[in-house]
Amino acid sequence: MTARLRILHLEDDLSDAELIHAALESDGIVSDVTRVDTQADFRAALAQRFDVILADNTLPDFDGLSALKLATEACPHVPFIFVSGTLGEEVAIEAVKFGATDYVLKERLSRIGPSVQRALRESDERQERQRAESVLASEKRVLEMIARGGSLPGILDGLCRLVEDLSPGSLASILVVDPDGRRLRHGAAPSLPRTYVEAIDGIAIGPMAGSCGTAAYRNEPVGVADIANDPLWVTWRDLALPHGLRACWSTPVHASDGRVLATVAVYARQPGRPTASQQKMIERVTDLASIAIERKRAEEERQAHLWFLESMDRINRAMQTTNDLERMMSNVLEAVLSVFGCDRSWLVYPCDPDAGSWRVAMEHTQPEFPGAFALGGELPVDPESADVFRLVRASTAPVRFGPGSDHAVPADTAGRFSIRAMIAMAIYPKSDRPYMLGLHQCSSPRTWTPPEERLFQEIGRRLEDALTSVLIFRDLRESERRLEEAQRISHVGYWDRDLATDLSTWSAETARIFGFPPQPRIVSFHEIQERVHSADRDRQAATVAAAVQSGRPYLLEYRVVRPGGDVRFVQSRGDVRRDESGQPRRVFGTVQDITERKLAEQRLLAQHTVTQILAAAPSLEEATPKILQAVCESLAWDVGTLWRVDREAGVLRCVEVRHTAAVAIPEFEATSRERTFAPGIGLPGRVWANRGPVYVSDVEHDPNFPRAPIAAREVLHAGFGVPIVLGRDVLGVMEFFSNEIRQPDRELLEMMAIIGSQLGQFIERKRAEDALVHARAELAHVARVATLGEMSASIAHELNQPLAAVVNNAAACLNWLDARNFDEARESAELAIADGHRAADIVARIRALAKKDPPRQDAVDVNAIILEVIALVRSEMHDHGVSVRTGLGNSLPAVAGDRIQLQQVLLNLMINAIEAMSGNRYAPRELSITSIWADADGVTISVADSGPGVSPVIRERLFDAFHTTKPHGMGMGLAISRSIVEAHGGRLWASANEPCGAVFQFALPILGEPG
Repeated sequence: MTARLRILHLEDDLSDAELIHAALESDGIVSDVTRVDTQADFRAALAQRFDVILADNTLPDFDGLSALKLATEACPHVPFIFVSGTLGEEVAIEAVKFGATDYVLKERLSRIGPSVQRALRESDERQERQRAESVLASEKRVLEMIARGGSLPGILDGLCRLVEDLSPGSLASILVVDPDGRRLRHGAAPSLPRTYVEAIDGIAIGPMAGSCGTAAYRNEPVGVADIANDPLWVTWRDLALPHGLRACWSTPVHASDGRVLATVAVYARQPGRPTASQQKMIERVTDLASIAIERKRAEEERQAHLWFLESMDRINRAMQTTNDLERMMSNVLEAVLSVFGCDRSWLVYPCDPDAGSWRVAMEHTQPEFPGAFALGGELPVDPESADVFRLVRASTAPVRFGPGSDHAVPADTAGRFSIRAMIAMAIYPKSDRPYMLGLHQCSSPRTWTPPEERLFQEIGRRLEDALTSVLIFRDLRESERRLEEAQRISHVGYWDRDLATDLSTWSAETARIFGFPPQPRIVSFHEIQERVHSADRDRQAATVAAAVQSGRPYLLEYRVVRPGGDVRFVQSRGDVRRDESGQPRRVFGTVQDITERKLAEQRLLAQHTVTQILAAAPSLEEATPKILQAVCESLAWDVGTLWRVDREAGVLRCVEVRHTAAVAIPEFEATSRERTFAPGIGLPGRVWANRGPVYVSDVEHDPNFPRAPIAAREVLHAGFGVPIVLGRDVLGVMEFFSNEIRQPDRELLEMMAIIGSQLGQFIERKRAEDALVHARAELAHVARVATLGEMSASIAHELNQPLAAVVNNAAACLNWLDARNFDEARESAELAIADGHRAADIVARIRALAKKDPPRQDAVDVNAIILEVIALVRSEMHDHGVSVRTGLGNSLPAVAGDRIQLQQVLLNLMINAIEAMSGNRYAPRELSITSIWADADGVTISVADSGPGVSPVIRERLFDAFHTTKPHGMGMGLAISRSIVEAHGGRLWASANEPCGAVFQFALPILGEPG
């Protein structure tokens, strides 16, 4: 031992003290000894820091046990060793029970050196174990917050506090990288001065930006041992030093793809570098921070995308409700006002800086902020308006005005109409001059976020298309040229059917929709039917025939199959025209290609359905067949397969095949289940190798599709595959097939890639939940072992009885053998064997409780558990003078559960009851344990004591974690017991016992139906 030990020695005999000191030095223990011989001096010395305390037992006005009590209260972690010549064995055992580390007789001072060394070693191990348990508990809390979807600031705050708890005196901070990757924003810093936190919020990332900005710039840890002299802190030194910050070690937090998400910084009050344990702690914290930030950002991106889709669906419905220009603009602006939660939405025309005037085509406002413009009135294009028009027309994206942007709100407009922020963009409907779409925020300053800007831009594009369609339809009667242009832009054609000849005249757009050359033509009804999808043909013919018969207009949606197999969705409107006699002569109508809208609806439905499946499914195995079925049904694909990566074999294996009722694919399904694919081979192998979607219009003619002959026989053509990804890892591949030839669809692949990412996030969430379950099982095991530790004296006493009996019977057996009385010798040997089995049973019960097995679901006999636990605590009850009374129900049905966990619950309740009654010096100490079969709750077990009971106020918090009524309790026993019982489908509760004491009861459901 190289370091000098600091020893506090309670000894009134100077010569004895010198002998003890000499014995320590002879064992190589170099020490600084502080000797005291009175209670007052001992109490005062405890305020200092010592490595070990040595104490005589008997002093003139003081004793060792009293000194032990004072030391336990003042410094419980410091080893306390009795060194005395008067310490009897009973007193020594009592001292150890009260917390003494060891006792050494003065007549045997050769033991003092090893005793001190062992005590210090055990103290270090104990503190390290407590530190590890604290780390585990803190990490568990953070993982629980992540699994529950807790707030990111709360999780980051918890991580900072974890660092500060594990490294006393340190101050932790987490800065999060801005979405644009240029600055660091405050994430958490619970202990840093507020002025310092506010000053570094928004620090630029760069090569000389302190520890954190430089760490993010270099993408590597940056440790500054002395802020006062390190050049990285030139700019920030005068800010840090007045707050006592002398060293800063910053580590970047990486995403799964290597990007820097944040930095974790640890500040010290003295110059220096992190220790190995501190570095290891920082690495754990950065890993947890990475999980939390990535998970939160993924959820935010998913929510933003969902908000985008829902908002666009709302805008699309507003556009599609009418063909009237003014009404459509009003509907859209009303929806935009609600979606963005702003104060005004407006559309001005024209957006032309060279025009003489402009007007407000439409405007919607909140009631408290009336219109900024005179609706419909002509306003002159003044210099301020011209500058705004010029700016938005020069930009390909929306232009933001106000906070967080490069442009201020136009001063005159802002002053007149209380505008605090504005966003605007130019939209260019065809065959007309440009419009300007804009939003005002008046109630408060507003920074328009990137997701809002993206949505606003998409709304502008959709409105641009909608304005185009509506304007062209409004001018339809003006000229045939405009009519044809309108049809081309809006994908709407017209047709005119002569019922006498059964021939139809098509416009060019109608011909294009049906897959003919885009020019006017005359076709027969039979030719039309040939292009209608076979599944829709009868319905389409029946609807048209019914309309001709009744004379009523009709609206019909069906599918058209073009030459080459391309399928389009169309909406056809028809109106029957009659002659003077009332006979139907002609049917005039329009046909619109609504493929994009239908596909968008299908994709939205598919994504919504998959999200619901993932939210409800307990496992990936249960979710995947439902997802394959949902995608097939929602997107009109016929076959879906799921492939998983076999890491050991380096191949993909098919684990699921689903198909609609309209197709039969026995050979394709069997072959898929039997085959494996290496990276780059076949459709799933290409998806795996590319880490991205792959689309094949017709797999029958694809050279890298080994199942092509089978697909041809069972009429499968179009196919695509998407990866299931987690970070940069591909976990599996989904592929889908259609019995039609379909052209590549980029938006479909993008949407399915999102679903693949959702599956990866689902797998990540399930892994986090599994980790949480494992942590809870670990905590329950620690509680069981702790309980056994508390019962160690009782367990030793329980084992001594059968072992002593074994020794006595074995001795008697030898005596009988010497006397050649073999019958008596045999009887003594049999008794020794029986006592040995009894000791083995005790050890088996203890080992069962200490085992660390995963939870099981077995048929459990409740009465057997009760008797086993009573046997285990028999000595504990005897030592505390507690009598036990049982009332066990007859013919109780078995319950489903884990035998060891249920033993743990009952053992905890019985130990609590015994300890509660130990304070009753004169009252009887009675423990009552009963079991009954109640129809409503199943089997109910009751543990009642005659102790002081539990007050109603304490009873409300009795089962809360860390709530305890014991001086040295952790407050986890009842919380763990309740979680175990509830995991078994039961419940645990407490009530008062009359006339005194408390009753704890727990009910467990029976295994199967009774009888």
